[in-house]
Amino acid sequence: MVLRFILPDGIRHEILMMISLLFDSAFLGFAWYSILLLFNSLFTKGPNRILTQTIDTSVIYLVKYSGLLFFVYWTFYIVNSFIGFEQGGLINRMFGPYWFEFWIYPFAYIILTQLFWIRQITTNKAVRLLIAFILLLTLSIEKLIIIITFLYRDYLPSSWILMNQESMVSIVSNWFLKLLIFSMLVSIITFLLNRRPHSSSIRQSENAD
Repeated sequence: MVLRFILPDGIRHEILMMISLLFDSAFLGFAWYSILLLFNSLFTKGPNRILTQTIDTSVIYLVKYSGLLFFVYWTFYIVNSFIGFEQGGLINRMFGPYWFEFWIYPFAYIILTQLFWIRQITTNKAVRLLIAFILLLTLSIEKLIIIITFLYRDYLPSSWILMNQESMVSIVSNWFLKLLIFSMLVSIITFLLNRRPHSSSIRQSENAD
């Protein structure tokens, strides 16, 4: 609501796009990291496992607090839409034919990510893998709806091929950028955690549990 009145539309849009990019990077990175972690844990032992636990702590911090920040962002969006002039469009998104697309975001980004405050879920590889796949589905659902709608309306096979090629290039480049941002965020959190006075003793007590 504040951004609506103090910033021009162009700048406000750029800020919201940047915030959305950071959220997507955190959740996409966590999803792929959890999938790779499952395979890595099958073959890695010794010092590398300790390194993995250090990185994993940073990743869990990132996804938990990203979920909390997304809750603030999502609440801000709802209140802003109702106070502004978008009530009709918002209600249609919430309860219209594409209601699933609207509600899957708070379910995946808020509810599922906050489950990682529970240690049993954090250490359960099967649950983490399930949450990772749900996050990947959530991140891709909007693009899937666009592609399915396009293919449903256009019956020319040549258009399908062109659409698939463009979509694959866009998805790969987009994911590469988000994974790069995710890596930078995890590196920053790891650096900050290692600078904490009692970080080493905390990690040792967690490993002992």
